Amino acid sequence: MMKSRGAAVIGAFALIALAIFIRGLLVSDDGGGSDGPKQSSSGGAPVVACTPELLAVCEAMAADGLIADDPPALDLPDAAAPPSDVDAWVTWNPAPQIANYVSSRSGTTSVWSTTEAFGSAPEVILADGSTATNLAADCRATTTWACLGGLAPELSIGVGDPATSEGIARLAPFAQAFAADDDPSTLDVGALDAIVRSPAEGQSDATTMAQRLTTRVGSLSMVAGPDALLERQTTTPAGRSRNLKIIASSPESELTVVLAARSGHEDDVDGLGCKDLPKAAKTALTSVGFAPCTGSADDALAGFLYQVQKKVG
Repeated sequence: MMKSRGAAVIGAFALIALAIFIRGLLVSDDGGGSDGPKQSSSGGAPVVACTPELLAVCEAMAADGLIADDPPALDLPDAAAPPSDVDAWVTWNPAPQIANYVSSRSGTTSVWSTTEAFGSAPEVILADGSTATNLAADCRATTTWACLGGLAPELSIGVGDPATSEGIARLAPFAQAFAADDDPSTLDVGALDAIVRSPAEGQSDATTMAQRLTTRVGSLSMVAGPDALLERQTTTPAGRSRNLKIIASSPESELTVVLAARSGHEDDVDGLGCKDLPKAAKTALTSVGFAPCTGSADDALAGFLYQVQKKVG
């Protein structure tokens, strides 16, 4: 009896050892046991580029070891033919698909393939006190993008440079308002161009333009951008002094930040989903007005905005 019990114990230990050995082989095979960065096809961590105003997101990912160090800046139109070592791009939706149109008008090839939303925000308007007061009369019962856009160039509106990923995304609801059914052939180019040219000092990113409106009286009448980013200006001493207001225009419009995988490099950035973002990267998204891990990567407007960019970009 004692020998039987001893044999059973030895057999149990043998089974446990075998299970541990097999598990070790499986972990080594699929890499699931490694906390290191994802390896790209080049053998190192994936190279992920960011548009200039989103570089802090990439830098936070690099600091956490998720991607290669020193992430490069990349924006339209250069994203249509990015450097060969770039595996993915963090940008404003639908810039990746616009870059695909630039690279291949026939649509036979694509530089960028799958996209994932990293964050989103409602697009709203930050207005100085006098502009906000007058809008009730200028736009009557409902403040629409068409009404707001129609106030340019008498009123200056910050929408960003339409040649950039950020600018074309911010300009999108105005462009839709001046075209029928998102048909670029119906676009009122003159009205849209009046918006783009309305700031005396030119267009820039939302952060810069919101600060300009807040601190420099008369520099701008309105700025379009992510709600949380613009709302912060209303609580600053200068913002309270100038009675800055947030205006939600109709119809609702959403801004989205996405990670786009380069065609053929999808496996290189597998595992870089929003749920894997380090806290610092989510903080960087929040700092530019986005709620991390929200939104969708819908690029339905890409073809329309590609044509808009050709007309006013």
